[in-house]
Amino acid sequence: MNRVIMKLLLTGAEGMLATALQKGLPAHWTLFPFGEAQLNITDPKQVREAIHRCQPDVIINAAAFTRVDDCEMHQEQAFQVNGTAVGLLAETAKSVGALFVHFSTDYLFDGKSQTPYTEQTLPCPLSVYGKSKLEGESRILASGCRYILIRTQWLYGEGGVHFVRTIRNLAESRPEIRVVDDQIGSPTYAADLAQATFNL
Repeated sequence: MNRVIMKLLLTGAEGMLATALQKGLPAHWTLFPFGEAQLNITDPKQVREAIHRCQPDVIINAAAFTRVDDCEMHQEQAFQVNGTAVGLLAETAKSVGALFVHFSTDYLFDGKSQTPYTEQTLPCPLSVYGKSKLEGESRILASGCRYILIRTQWLYGEGGVHFVRTIRNLAESRPEIRVVDDQIGSPTYAADLAQATFNL
């Protein structure tokens, strides 16, 4: 059976999720990885040139400003990276006929629900991070591109800073640790998310 060669443009190539995506890349896909040094996703000229040069079938955006506390102090940057740039990527994806895959977050919600959130739950973000990610989602919808939008949370895996590694390191270095006990979430293994993404 002949397999169609798929061309994938990946942003945020040095991140934890992007690393997992690259390791799980189907054999018949051609990868164009772009880290922050190779592609500034907030620069319209760079984005359009890179996408039009590569002519990808799929664009996966794994770039984001994810440091929640820092987003509060750097609001303009948060909205630029998580909102405006996402819209730019989506619009450019449409212009070349590429499928756009984007990762969003549980921070779209206020955490008050007593039942699991669904795709139909109306967002109500409380933080700048959540609001900036919602802006990105809105811009994808407005672009008219073909898209897959994946909302995830509590990502952990190889590389990067995450809750699992932090707790393990603290447990190895201290006889007792203190953590908040009022948060409920679903830790998500980056390699599993990468596989699910390719399945979609």
